[in-house]
This record gives sequence, structure tokens and C-alpha cells, in this order.
Amino acid sequence: MVSITSASFAVDNLPVNPDTQHIFKDYQEGRIATIKEVTALLHAHYTKVALEDN
Repeated sequence: MVSITSASFAVDNLPVNPDTQHIFKDYQEGRIATIKEVTALLHAHYTKVALEDN
């Protein structure tokens, strides 16, 4: 079994999203333990945004 213990999130030339930056900061500082948790939080955020736009 392979597990991810560290990751870097970066995409060139995209501005920082202040609505999600705390998720990445919390992961970096250890308050979020896994990539799975990061993914779930981002999915929840962007699902909410998409539903609000409709």
C-alpha cells in the first residue's frame, strides 16, 4: 500500500483563492493530517460555490 505523507499544491499564474487558502495552510501546519481530508474540504467548498452559482 502506498500513502502520501507530504504534498505540494502549486499551479503557475493562478491567484491565491482567499476562500480556500486556509485549507492549504492548515495542511502545511499539521492541523489537517491527510490529502484525503484536504480533498474533501476542497470538494465541499467548490460544491457549495457551484450550487450557489446555479
